[in-house]
Amino acid sequence: MTAELARRLFRTSLDQREVEEALLVSLRTNVAFVRALVEIAPLSFPIVERELARFEGLSIRTVRAVPELMARLPVGLCERLLAVPVRRDRFTATVDVACVDPFDAHVPVELAYHLKSPVRVLRAPLRQVLSALDTPRSSPYTLMESEDRTPAFGTPVVRPPATGLRYRVPGQAQVGVGGSYPSWGVPPAPDPAVPGLGSTDIGGDRVIDALRDATSPGEVAFEVVEGASEVAGRVLLFVVRSGGYQGRAGDPGLDPDRVRQLTLPATQPSVLETASQAGFYHGPLPPTPVHRGMARELQLASEEAVYVLPIGIEGRPALVLVTAQLPNTTEPAIRRLDTLVQVASEALARILKERSRSRQ
Repeated sequence: MTAELARRLFRTSLDQREVEEALLVSLRTNVAFVRALVEIAPLSFPIVERELARFEGLSIRTVRAVPELMARLPVGLCERLLAVPVRRDRFTATVDVACVDPFDAHVPVELAYHLKSPVRVLRAPLRQVLSALDTPRSSPYTLMESEDRTPAFGTPVVRPPATGLRYRVPGQAQVGVGGSYPSWGVPPAPDPAVPGLGSTDIGGDRVIDALRDATSPGEVAFEVVEGASEVAGRVLLFVVRSGGYQGRAGDPGLDPDRVRQLTLPATQPSVLETASQAGFYHGPLPPTPVHRGMARELQLASEEAVYVLPIGIEGRPALVLVTAQLPNTTEPAIRRLDTLVQVASEALARILKERSRSRQ
């Protein structure tokens, strides 16, 4: 856990109480400080990213863990530090470590101890590190006994529950420090045993087939809204512009002209910005002016959650899907939406590649 990042954040517009609570959560539950803070204050993510971007060292955009190096580290250490070994230099034996918080001086020292090699820290996006770790963001870890700590600095090792990692519907989760905060609630890896909900290798699914056959971004946008409308009562789709987010389409119950008038600037914290940076947002729509038009169109009940997902190419969002009024059985609906977004992202990448070839 880094004190340096917390010190920097105290000087920003973030609520100091939220930063202090995240520090306490990190200490009590062994959740990484950055992760705890974004759980407590989801709209803080752009501010946190700006502070992390001040790191003057090297950075990396795509994170792929090296299994051989991961195997040499104590279970749970990478999750605790949000750091992943991604390369080992065959000449110097230096290990490159992708890390969300490069200001945490604990990271290189701890990993160097276990890997028996020098370590070079590279700043990496939170979404990429979490993807490389392949762990749910609902933080379903439990502390091991006190003797189960890493030898170098006594970092407690964590492990998943014996029942395995399963998706937990996001909500208010007690964290043991007299408060609560929204869980990350990322769905599990696709389950091939549930056709049409958890696997992208689906036969006979009209929307999925249409996305795979789409020849333009417009077709992709249309099919995403169609598919999302099958599981969500309200759907909005935004296109990512240089200055923010512009309404693109909505479910059949919405006025297309009013949807296209929706704009959210990238300079103001919003659930769209959080989802674009972190990979998703699931929780109530904050009652801030920037969300006012979206809340009106979504017709949200008090404290009703929205599920927001970016659709992008190589980690860069091009569209953002906003869904609300999900059924009570939220897990299958969310898994379906994740599948749609994954296939839509693949379709956009394919279309871009095909167009690039045609120009050559």
